[in-house]
Amino acid sequence: MKTRDDIEGGYTNVIPEEHDKNNPEWSAQMHDLRTMHEIACQLADMNQTLANGNNLQVVNSDGAVVIRSGNVLITKPATAAAMTLTVPVAGTEDGNILRFVPTVANAHTITTSAGGFNGNKSICTLVPPSSGLFIAYNGVWYLVGPMGGTLSG
Repeated sequence: MKTRDDIEGGYTNVIPEEHDKNNPEWSAQMHDLRTMHEIACQLADMNQTLANGNNLQVVNSDGAVVIRSGNVLITKPATAAAMTLTVPVAGTEDGNILRFVPTVANAHTITTSAGGFNGNKSICTLVPPSSGLFIAYNGVWYLVGPMGGTLSG
């Protein structure tokens, strides 16, 4: 897996020493190269974070969701998982993203305090192949991509 340092080191090697900086075609190509370079660095950063396990929680029993951003894989066998999720801290956790992906065919539930989901709901139910993508803002988890998940309560 390439890291940001690997990509940073290779970036300057593709720029020829002799080039016409005033050529509009060259400027457009350099802009495209910088854009691709930044995207590659961002992907390397995300891959490194996931490889370190910093943003992944595997849920194989009932209990609390402890990560504040990242991916939650629901793998509890036989029965549905009952999870709890605290509301995000307004201002501090704004922009955090949590993605829930159930891998076992049960009606898994995530419960938070009153109004913790979308400002007016407290329960999210997910049944594969549905997943739930939430973004934190001002003390509330907002469901961005239900893909089959439902909110209630």
